[in-house]
Order: sequence, then structure tokens, then C-alpha cells
Amino acid sequence: MPVERLKQNRDMLMVAGILAVLATIADMFRDTVGFSCNPIYLVHVLGYIAFFCAAFMLGDYLIDRFLVGRKGAVDVPRQDHAGWFDSLCDMAFSGIPKTYAFGGIIKLGAIIYACWAPLLVLLFPGVIWWDTRQQLLQYNGLPNALSEGAVTDHHPILDTYLYGWFTDLGRMLGSVDAGVYAFCLVQAFLTACALACCLVLVRRMGGGRGVCLALLALLCLYWHLPIYASAVAKDSTSLPFFLLFSVASIEVMRSKRQLLRAPGFLAVYVALLLLVSLTRKTGLILVLIVLVVVFFKVTDRRGRVVVAAMAVGASLFMTVLMPRAVLPALGCEPGGKQEVYGLMFQQSALLMRDHGDELPEWQRQEIERAIGEDGKNNYTWFLTDSVKDPTFGKADELDFAAYFGAWAAGFLQHPLCYLKAYLGVQIGWYAMPVAGSEALSPYVTPVDGHNVSHVFPRSRDLGLSWSDATLGRSVESLVAWFQSTPVGMLVGAKAFWSTWGMAFLLLEIKRRAPQKLYLMAPLVAANLVLWISPTSYTTESMRYLLPLLFWLPVSAAMTFASVASTE
Repeated sequence: MPVERLKQNRDMLMVAGILAVLATIADMFRDTVGFSCNPIYLVHVLGYIAFFCAAFMLGDYLIDRFLVGRKGAVDVPRQDHAGWFDSLCDMAFSGIPKTYAFGGIIKLGAIIYACWAPLLVLLFPGVIWWDTRQQLLQYNGLPNALSEGAVTDHHPILDTYLYGWFTDLGRMLGSVDAGVYAFCLVQAFLTACALACCLVLVRRMGGGRGVCLALLALLCLYWHLPIYASAVAKDSTSLPFFLLFSVASIEVMRSKRQLLRAPGFLAVYVALLLLVSLTRKTGLILVLIVLVVVFFKVTDRRGRVVVAAMAVGASLFMTVLMPRAVLPALGCEPGGKQEVYGLMFQQSALLMRDHGDELPEWQRQEIERAIGEDGKNNYTWFLTDSVKDPTFGKADELDFAAYFGAWAAGFLQHPLCYLKAYLGVQIGWYAMPVAGSEALSPYVTPVDGHNVSHVFPRSRDLGLSWSDATLGRSVESLVAWFQSTPVGMLVGAKAFWSTWGMAFLLLEIKRRAPQKLYLMAPLVAANLVLWISPTSYTTESMRYLLPLLFWLPVSAAMTFASVASTE
């Protein structure tokens, strides 16, 4: 019996082991800023294996209880005179439409939005992230960290113009701060409506009252969602388009081919694909990963041709048409290739710092041409900015073939050095938060409420003047307090919303409904993109996590709906 049980859970044990090793590596980085052979870390591994196995078994047990309860609810007839709570639940469930009718989506989105309203008021006149400040300065032709005043493609230009247009609107109405706040409110409402579409998807998949209401409650009450849905940041702006693209992709795969034959739907699908790509720098990569799954799920030749054409067309538009035609026509400058090379530069910097004297002369010269002679001294283990930012401009002239040869040689010479550089940058996605640690914030999901203050260098030139961050700091402090508690630390861990959550859902759906694995395509795509981030340690790194913060609950609800439908 124990042997059979072990065979049934071998996938769980394997995944728990991988996550435990990663969590132990994170402990090593916190203690020694690198790998360690200290035998104490064997105890860490065993402890983490026990933790992840217990967590996965608890989740598995809860799904079993859910299925038993659902079966019992079907077998037992409903009482004619239900209590007030049941009546309220019935009313809420009936408010989730079964179709994507515009009116129904707006009504459901308004319910979510109304629940967000208190936090939206507390965050008046909107949180502006550092990157967005540079975009606003660029839009208004003012010197900034990236240019002397020109709009650059360092950040998505569509986002830059959107933010600029709303500041223009505010200027016309007499308050630029009010214009920023108007953008926050509009963006949050669009995101709420996109989440309403996610609820419709779950109900259409067979999600029962319990699943749909649990998802609705989470979307309405989880405070991170309105805080980040309203933030003036490119990743927040991309959110509604990512959510809608994910819903559309799953509906395409569920319908096999029918939806791709509807011209109206196809036009909307292409528009969403392009909007995700245009509003987020890694958006194109994300949608291409999802389209690969759609391609193999759609079985007929015509459907596959359409999906392939969409992928190729979007790629050509973003990599050829945008830089060669659209950007020059708008007078925009290139953003620089240093962002593309960031992780490679990080690895080269550590290689030069730790093994520079061992490298042949040609290799040292090529690396120094790329990152500069001081590149090795700029190395910071948890982010690439300190290495890549000084190469701004120079990276565009880099002989990539020659540098790639030097980089590849370094990989063959010192693979552990490269692994150390990479895992250090991505530590937030796999680290277990440590209780009592002064450095807890890098490993949980903090909020940036103090940035409701619109005072920053040259902000007066933009017309921004709001400086009172009292309420925003209160929200920030409250979230930080909760995340310092044992429960808040675990459910607020970045790894929980990324690697751990995805691992559990993949295990469950593979075991219970393997034919529905395609539902995890957006979740897996967002996780893969996450692991090429330039940092996972700083508060700014929360931007990269946003697609998962919003989509993981939807994926969990789809998993529950899927396993229930196979019983």
C-alpha cells in the first residue's frame, strides 16, 4: 500500500524536491550571496520537501472535499426556504452571465469596481511608478533618465502616449493630477470588466456556484488587485488586454475551430494580440507562447493556418514595421538593445569578477567591449540594471556575434558561475520568505502607496503638484504589516503567485483532467516570461508579476471547474 501510494505521488515528490532545492538555493544566496557546500543546507532541503509535500497534499485533499461536497449538493435537493445567505449567494451567482454580452460584462465589472472603490479613493490621485515618470517627461519633451526629451522605445510608446494624453486632458480641465487620476479610474474599470470576462469563462466551463462565487469574492476583496489595476505603469496598462487575450485563446481552444471562422471574433482576437504586444515589452513573447499551444490544439488545417498567420504577422509588425516605419514616423528614438542583453551582461560581469584572470585575452576584450572595463565592478547579484544601464547606447553598436562567442565560451568554462548569476536575479520567483528578516519585502508582494505623491524631479514642469502621500503610505504600511505575519508572508510570497501556484495547478490538472492541460497555457506563458526578468528583488519587480497576480486565481477556478466536470 505505501509503495502504491508513493507511485501515485511520484510527480508530487519530484516537483516538491525541485521547489525545495530552489528554496534552499535562495537561502544560500541570502546567507552567502552564492552557492554553499555547508551540510546545514541538507536540513533546509528536507524541511522544504516536507513543507511542499504537506502543502500539495492539503490542496489535493481540499479538492477531494470540494468534489465530494459538489456531488452531495447535486444529490440533495435545494430547500425551498433557503436562508438569507444562500439567497444572497444565489443572487450573486445569477449575476454572472453565461455569455459575453456587453451589458452583462459591464454590470459585473461595475460590481467588482464598486468593491475596489474604497482603495481607489485612498490612492488618490494615483500611483505613478518610476518608469512612468520618465515616460511623462519624454512625452512633454523634458530631459529624463533615458533621453534629453525625445520619446524613446525603451518603454512601449503606446503607453507613453496614453499617459501623455490623459495629462493633456487634465491640463485642459485645470489639474494634471486629476488627469492622471482619471486614467487610473478608467484603467481600473477596464481591468474589472476583463476580470468579469474571466468569471464568465469559468461559468461557461461548468464552474458551479461555489467556484464562481469564490472567484468573485477574491476578485472583489483581494486588495492587491485594485492597487495594481489602477497604477500608472505599463504592466498595469497591459493587464486588461492580457486577460482578454487569455480568455479569447481558451475559448478558441475549447471551440476547436469554430470561433476562428467568425470574422468579428477574429478581428477582436488580432486586436488583443497586438495590444498586448504594444503595451508590454515582453508581450509579444507571451502571446507567441500561447499561440503555439492554440496552434496544436486547433486540429483543422484552416485554423492552424490562421493561428500561424497571426503569430507571423504580429512578429513582423513588432520587429520590422514598428522600428522601421512607425517609430521614425512618430519621431521616436530606439530604446537601446541593452535590455535584451541584460541577463547575458550580468553573467559576463560575474565571470569577469570571479574568473577574469583565467580567461584568454580575446575573450576578456570582447566582454569588456560589451560591458566596459568597470562592468565587473558594477555587478549586483539581484538585478541587472547596474551592469546593463551603463552600456546604454554602446550596446546598439555591439558586434553581437563576437560577444556571443565570448559569452558561450564562458558558459562552457564556468557554467556554475552563469547559473549563480541567473538564479540570483530571479530569486524572488522561488524564495521562501523568512520570518523576522529585515529583508522580507523582496520576497513578498509589497505595494507602492507612497507614490501617490506626484512630486519628483521636473514634476512641476509637467503641472503635477500633489504631494500628500499620507493615505497611500497607510495602505502600504497595512499591507506590509499583514505580510509580516506567518499567514500573510506565505500567501503574499512572490513564489506563491508564480512558481508554487503554477506547479500545484499543473500537478492537479495533469492527474485529474489531463485532457484540459491546455487551459494552463496563459499561466505557463506568463511564468516563462517572468523568468527572463531583469530583477525579481526590488519593489519595481512587482510589475513583472502582475499577469500572474490576476490570472492565477482564474487558473485555479478553471482547474476546479475542469476536475468537477470529469467526475
